Amino acid sequence: MSEEPSSPPTTATLPQAKRGPRRCKICPDRPLKAVCGCFNGGRKRKICSIPEMSQTTSEQLETIDPVLSEQNAALSPSIVKPQGQRRTSAERVSEWGTVEGVKRGNLPYIIPRYTELRPLIEDANTSNTRFNREMAIIISRTERASIETDCYMLIMAQQATGSSATIHFASPRLRREGLQETADLINQFQTLMTNLVLAKRNETLALAKQLQKAQEKAKEANQAAELSQEQLASTTAQLLDREAYILRLEEELSRLCN
Repeated sequence: MSEEPSSPPTTATLPQAKRGPRRCKICPDRPLKAVCGCFNGGRKRKICSIPEMSQTTSEQLETIDPVLSEQNAALSPSIVKPQGQRRTSAERVSEWGTVEGVKRGNLPYIIPRYTELRPLIEDANTSNTRFNREMAIIISRTERASIETDCYMLIMAQQATGSSATIHFASPRLRREGLQETADLINQFQTLMTNLVLAKRNETLALAKQLQKAQEKAKEANQAAELSQEQLASTTAQLLDREAYILRLEEELSRLCN
């Protein structure tokens, strides 16, 4: 029997040759293309350089609007603004002292100041403007604290000039549970402030009257001194005339005796 001719080998039956790692043909040391800086037939990779900023652009970037910065911070809660090192309570007490006039019941209540005290504002208009601005901030924070803590809170303030009525704030819980008693306290405070302002005005009026009387007496004393000086000058002139007359009489008498 004749053997059947074998069919030619197909591609599927041929053993597949393993492809070795590709190396760069441009670089002299022929490194692997996976780690080589060349690609696509030896064209070198272009590194995009960062364009230099002009001086004007740099200054604009450095100058940041504080209002926009606060808005961005509010919109991005994950961004934490860097803060300076805060002073401890002992450091604030040694540097700025404690708040005066505050107690918890009958016992002293020590509260370190958070900032240094400012000097007295002499101008009345500037003082009133500052008073109204600060009271708005204080009452706004007080309302927030009273709502968050559900506490009893009452704040009353009166400008010393008495140009307007007393500013007062009562927390929601105090108004809800003791409205009439709170109104009585506010009325008592308003009466006290009225009496103090009137007393200050009366004292100022009395001092003004005393000053006017003192000025009138000083004017009369000056007029009397001027009159006395005129009288003294007149008396001195009369004495000089009399002395001259006496000398003439003595000379006449001496001449007659001789």
